[in-house]
Amino acid sequence: MVFQGPFTREASTEMSAFLKHLETEDNIKVWFNNKGWHALVSFLNVAHNAILRASLREASSPEEHGITVISQPLNLTKEQLSEITVLTTSVDAAVAICVIFAMSFIPASFVLYLIQERVSQAKHLQFVSGVSPTTYWLTSFLWDMMNYAVSAALVVSIFIGFQKKAYTSPDNLPALVALLLLYGWAVIPMMYPASFLFDVPSTAYVALACANLFIGINSSAITFVLELFENNQTLLRFNAMLRKLLIIFPHFCLGRGLIDLALSQAVTDVYARFGEEHSSSPFQWELIGKNLAAMAAEGVVYFLLTLLIQHQFFFRRWTTEPATEPIDNEDDDVAEERQRIIGGGTKTDILRLNELTKIYPGASSPAVDRLCVGVRPGEVGGPQAPLHAEAAPACISSPLKQS
Repeated sequence: MVFQGPFTREASTEMSAFLKHLETEDNIKVWFNNKGWHALVSFLNVAHNAILRASLREASSPEEHGITVISQPLNLTKEQLSEITVLTTSVDAAVAICVIFAMSFIPASFVLYLIQERVSQAKHLQFVSGVSPTTYWLTSFLWDMMNYAVSAALVVSIFIGFQKKAYTSPDNLPALVALLLLYGWAVIPMMYPASFLFDVPSTAYVALACANLFIGINSSAITFVLELFENNQTLLRFNAMLRKLLIIFPHFCLGRGLIDLALSQAVTDVYARFGEEHSSSPFQWELIGKNLAAMAAEGVVYFLLTLLIQHQFFFRRWTTEPATEPIDNEDDDVAEERQRIIGGGTKTDILRLNELTKIYPGASSPAVDRLCVGVRPGEVGGPQAPLHAEAAPACISSPLKQS
């Protein structure tokens, strides 16, 4: 509301003159690079010093006059630092998931030939020829490990080629190699027991690959997301317990180890922005040390589990062998051959069967009962032993087949 009084008329008359004094033709514009933390303050101070020294009297020395500015920005809060770290590691966490995705198919493919050898009786033929189960599985593991090492080397070379600092820095590169190699050490024997469960190799490959993907991706992603809820102590305690349980899976150890490497590098980069040096060994127990130790132990445990399954250790604990009865009314030549075999007089024999017995599942009596026979060089003969009527046609072939 404007009043038509003497005071208002006087103020409006002087307002135009006052506004003219606000306008100036002399101004200065300062350009600065906003990527620098102190760029605005520094460049503005240079402009102020230029104005000050230009306004001095002729008798004054410009070197003796100046403005000194001290810029002390506020420290970032814990939440801000955490946000920067999470944003920095989001891409690296996605890279870790991609590595798990690729490494889930490679160990699953190693079981295909094992299943084919078991179904076609090629593995049993090797056992009959004198190859021990330990030698068979050990050589299979060494061959699979050599093939896996080629894939691991390709992964490392890709990281180096794309210069992923989180995984290829001087401190983290040895940790990356250790994670990949120990993952192969643990996950390859973990796949071996599945060769006893499947008869079709393609079905086994799809099932194992899907299982590896499910365990590796879900376990790593869930624990990473739960860490974002820093203010919820219940979720943090649940996450800590979950990480202790999931460490039995090599897939989780690899994925979580890669994420922890990225987090460690992100923290180091944040400190470097403020001119501080913060470096920690990635092999520490709280980083990837426990993951490496777990995978080293899991490789031994899963390999021993495979050998126990091969020797039917768990099956024999729940089954009892039928009691053997003394063999009566045995022919003299059969008894003589039995004593020769048991007594060790078969050093020159080219074939020796020492108390070979065959019991069919569900049967109470053996189909082939303690068959003893030895074939000398140049001899051809048939087995002689007490056989049940239903087992007579199969007394030669059945005992040599895997039950």
